Amino acid sequence: MDLRRLRGLGAEALDLVLPRTCAGCGTETVSLCGTCLSRMAPEPVTALPRYGLLPVTGARPYADPLRSAIVALKERRRRDLLPVLALLLAAALGGALEERGFRGGRVAAVPVPSARGAVRRRGADLVGGLTVRACALLAAEGLEIEALPVLTARGHRDQVGSGARQRRRNVHGTQAAGRSAAARAGLTRAGSAAAVVLVDDVLTTGATLAEAARALEAAGVPADCCAVLALAEAGDGSR
Repeated sequence: MDLRRLRGLGAEALDLVLPRTCAGCGTETVSLCGTCLSRMAPEPVTALPRYGLLPVTGARPYADPLRSAIVALKERRRRDLLPVLALLLAAALGGALEERGFRGGRVAAVPVPSARGAVRRRGADLVGGLTVRACALLAAEGLEIEALPVLTARGHRDQVGSGARQRRRNVHGTQAAGRSAAARAGLTRAGSAAAVVLVDDVLTTGATLAEAARALEAAGVPADCCAVLALAEAGDGSR
C-alpha cells in the first residue's frame, strides 16, 4: 500500500451534501460547503510536542474551518461531520506511519479514552468512534490496521482554558491499560503488532498523549507514534 495515496483521501469528501448548515462558515445548507471542504484537504505535518517523546502527526493545523468542525462535532453533536473528519484522521494515521518509516505489518490504533462525563455530554466516545472509521478506510486501502480501545479513563478534569503545566497536572494518572486487555488484543512487548499508534483529536501540549503512552508502557505496550486530527499552536517543533 502506498501511504502517500492517503493525502488525496480528502477529495472524496467533496461529494458530501446533507441538509445542514455548513459547520465551517454557517452559510450553506450542507454539512460543509465546497469552500470549507477545500480548505480542509489533508496536509499531514508532524510535530514534537512540549510534553512526551513521541512524534505527533496531524492532518492539518487547528484553525478554521477544521476547528469549527471539531467543535461542532463535540459540542453540538454534528454526527454528519464524521465521514469528513474520519478521512482526515485516516490521512494523519497514514502520515504518522510514513514518518516513522513503517514497512508493513499489523498496526494497532489505540484511541485516547474520553472521560465518562464527556461521553455522557456528547452522546458517544468521539475519538474512539473516529478511530474505528479511520481504520476502516485504511483497511479498505489494504493496510492491516485495527482500532483497539485498550485504554480506560480513571478521572479527568476539564482542560479548557488551562495552561501547559496545569494540563500536565490534570491528566497525570488519569489513564490506565490493563495487561489482560492488552494481551487479549495481541498487544504485548513481544506481540504481533508492527506499529502502535496513539490517536486523539487535537494536540495542544501533548500532555494527554504522554499520559496515554505512559499507561500503555506500564502495560508492556510501547507506542511508536501519535496521530491527531489537528495540531494547535502549542505543538512545537513542526517539521
